[in-house]
Amino acid sequence: MEPDGLEARIADADQRSGRSKAQTGKVTWAFDEWRLAERELLAFLRLGLKLSKEGFDRLWDEIGRMPASEDGPERIDLFDEATDGLSPLQFDWLLMNLVVRDAVTLYEVYLEKALHEVAEYRVGATVVGERSPEWNKLKPIYRRIFKTDPEPVDVRAVIRLRNLLTHRRGELRTDSLRAEYDTKEYGFPDIWIRLEPETVVRHLDTLAASVARIDETMYESASGRRPFRPELQEQLVAAAPWLFRYE
Repeated sequence: MEPDGLEARIADADQRSGRSKAQTGKVTWAFDEWRLAERELLAFLRLGLKLSKEGFDRLWDEIGRMPASEDGPERIDLFDEATDGLSPLQFDWLLMNLVVRDAVTLYEVYLEKALHEVAEYRVGATVVGERSPEWNKLKPIYRRIFKTDPEPVDVRAVIRLRNLLTHRRGELRTDSLRAEYDTKEYGFPDIWIRLEPETVVRHLDTLAASVARIDETMYESASGRRPFRPELQEQLVAAAPWLFRYE
């Protein structure tokens, strides 16, 4: 994606994927906190890529204006030395890697905080433990009690990507991973997951749409607009005892 296109797509983010729900006021506190942090993350992506291009281009031009000699190092070698071997492509990949991983973290934080918010309004005071609940404990609570899925197919793909970036740093070490992520753009297979601004923004849109969808249920549950029968309260206490006592 060209820089101008990225600027426009990020600037338009408030009107996509349910983010505009914040303007209605009918959202949880957890949604408001998520949206503020996600807006900062989008700005980080936009500014990071913009400043990266400007900085690397300026450095390349500065080196090109330096006096050269026939037996001296080539321009590309001086550039490589000045950046400690970090290329513009590597810098941008690391930046987008961080954005994807933090976007999924924001999603998980939203789910935990929204659950606390509903539990406090409908059951009683909750406690915040030293550790966040494991994903496999959090997911079934949303499915069974709130009848909403925090991990539909598109979200699962983003979480899977985050896990691969976190635990294998994006390296495609197996045939199945190469079959799934290889872009086949060149005549040889990709060794690492390729990250592009367009796809990273699309991943953030996927998570944003899921947050907006889930928050409709959580807001109605917390505000009393959706009935939360005593048996649901009992199910929540049984399914998530860590909400109400330290473990």
